[in-house]
Amino acid sequence: MTLTAKELGAGPERDGRDPIAILVEQERNRLSDLIPVRHQRMSATPFTFYCRVSLISLWFLG
Repeated sequence: MTLTAKELGAGPERDGRDPIAILVEQERNRLSDLIPVRHQRMSATPFTFYCRVSLISLWFLG
């Protein structure tokens, strides 16, 4: 199966959840002193972002 660039850019349909809301929900179970460290590590590169937020990756892949 071959997809066009436009089809690849569209991605799968979402369930309406906001990725930021997923992050906030995850942070409820984390030590509040370490949340800024997590944000700093996530912001280094797109790769480190998706490594740190596997739940968003799973949501994105559907």
